[in-house]
Amino acid sequence: MSMGARRRRESTRLRAAPGRVLRALLVSALAWSLGTAVRAADDIAWFRIRDVDGQLLSRQIYDQIDSRRQRGDITNQSQWNRRNELQLGVDSYVYHPNLLTLDVAGGPIFEQATFSSDRFDQSQDLVDYNLSVRAGILNAKPYRGSLFYDKSHPTLLVSAGETATTDNQYYGAEFNLLAPVTPVPLHVDASRRDNDLVSATRRAHDRTDRVRARATASVRDYGNSTLDVNLTRQDATNTNPGLAAQTARLDAQTVNLHTHLNLGEARQYDLTNYIDFRHETQQLSFGNVPNRDDLRIALDLRGQHSENLRSFASYHHDSSWRRDLDQHRDGGTAGLNLEPDQHWQLSAGGHGETARSARFTNEFGGIDAGARYRHDLPLGVATLNYGLRFDVRSQRQRGAALDVFGEQVVLDAFNERALNELRVVGGSLLVSDLNRTREFVEGIDYELVVVGLETRLRRLAAGAILDGETVLVDYSIELGGDYNSLEQFHSYGATWQLGSNLQVQYQGNLSDISVTSGQPTFVLNEAQNDRFSLHADYPLPFRREVSVGADLEYEIRDATVESYTRNQVELFARAPLPWLARASLRIGVRRTGIEHDFDAGDTDLRALDLNLFSQHRYVRISLDASYEEDVGSIVPRERLAVGLHASGRYRRVEIRGEIVHSRERQGAFERDRTHALLELRRSFF
Repeated sequence: MSMGARRRRESTRLRAAPGRVLRALLVSALAWSLGTAVRAADDIAWFRIRDVDGQLLSRQIYDQIDSRRQRGDITNQSQWNRRNELQLGVDSYVYHPNLLTLDVAGGPIFEQATFSSDRFDQSQDLVDYNLSVRAGILNAKPYRGSLFYDKSHPTLLVSAGETATTDNQYYGAEFNLLAPVTPVPLHVDASRRDNDLVSATRRAHDRTDRVRARATASVRDYGNSTLDVNLTRQDATNTNPGLAAQTARLDAQTVNLHTHLNLGEARQYDLTNYIDFRHETQQLSFGNVPNRDDLRIALDLRGQHSENLRSFASYHHDSSWRRDLDQHRDGGTAGLNLEPDQHWQLSAGGHGETARSARFTNEFGGIDAGARYRHDLPLGVATLNYGLRFDVRSQRQRGAALDVFGEQVVLDAFNERALNELRVVGGSLLVSDLNRTREFVEGIDYELVVVGLETRLRRLAAGAILDGETVLVDYSIELGGDYNSLEQFHSYGATWQLGSNLQVQYQGNLSDISVTSGQPTFVLNEAQNDRFSLHADYPLPFRREVSVGADLEYEIRDATVESYTRNQVELFARAPLPWLARASLRIGVRRTGIEHDFDAGDTDLRALDLNLFSQHRYVRISLDASYEEDVGSIVPRERLAVGLHASGRYRRVEIRGEIVHSRERQGAFERDRTHALLELRRSFF
């Protein structure tokens, strides 16, 4: 081959090189695409199960209630619940995980219930099922949703010694619209919940329909704002044994706009704004409650001007429209907090509020200031504090009383609960359950205790109010007539603290009220309150793992209307138990005495508490016991509660058990309750 031909071949090969490189790149890209498609195709199937789990649950519950009076009949009732559940769960998808996911869990329930009393015996065999289904649609898309259905039959402990069987269904749909389809993320859901409850003392049905929409928008880089709209309808029926069925319907529409922003160049200002509106209508079988509209606006601004100086300002508006009982309230506060050094904390501010309705107008405003000084001593730390508040008040009355609706009060076995408002009008109280399907009767279900300006509710053990039940209370309060006044409030105190083992404290309060014009219809309550307290908790020097302690309080209140003295003593000890691994025991004794000068609401409460806890490798055990006796009240009261709880886990087996016995006595009435539970759970996968 000649030299010219060789040069022409070399030139042709160099010109063809870029084409070969381009072909190689195209082949590589095609191979990568095919590989990706093959990997994506691995997830494609008409139906595929990704995971399976399951468990077996066995639960045994026993309840017994004995009630008796000293000069009356003895009533006994007992209840057995034997329950076994088998549940299987499947996590799957249809065609592709991003198209449709399907989670299904459920299984059969076999339950036997036996109820026995002096009046009748009843037994029931239940064969039913639990089922939970959730289908997720387009989970990876900015427009996604889900459908769900849940059916369950839990056995609930509604009070000490009383269980209830339930039948619950909950179903609905959710939809989400996200970026980049929309600049404002949107969530919408609609659901219905049906609950049926049956126990020895009550039967109830509750249906709740709800539609909700929520949108959250960012306000540049300052923060965000959320708009929440809720539509709710609740229908409740209560058919308690021995009483006619009572029904209630609640329709409520709420709109909430919540905004939180960080402002300023250094984001040193924190602004929070709430706007809440609620429209509510209720229809009751024993009488309708007036329609109600509530509006609440709250604005709070806080600033951090330096390490030592902070400011705050707030405004609130509350309006309630209920037939002719409209009420409106506007108020605000503003002030500064200053910490000039490590010892001092200073504050100063102003406040004001106006409350008005068709029946009264009440306005007040004033200033407040406070100082706190902290100093390290050679032994411990000392703190002094003082606060002053000065108010100018003006009130005008145009009606006899003001009504309060739907105040929630929790009544337990032993404690009195005071209503939020003072000067309650006698005979105006109405107490009902949360759904307003049952009215409770004074003297049978509860009793009233008036102490000074307070009105307190006390649950009666022989009544229909369960231990720890929340009730609704409607009542009226006195307004006080037309008057203007100057009010001063002083608070002062001193504290000495030695580490976390010893604290001695004194705290005092003084109020001085002078009427400048008009004449109030009740006596304004001026008071001086002094409280001394001591807390000590020390390990023994010869055995550091054992500690003993005491909490002591003594309080004197000298008031125009309500004066009393209160003393409280609690002694306790904690120690490990050498014969049990990782076990500790706490024993405490308490005594509280309250003696009133003018009322009969005295208290002389004596109590003993015992707590034992032990943690082993596979088992946790606790024992709780308490005894309380009040011999100072008009009706002596006594309560005993003992509970043993144990739980453990070994590999895939879980076991839980408890037995609780309680006895309560009020006057001539006594009630004993015994509750026992054993639960075994075995996982298969």
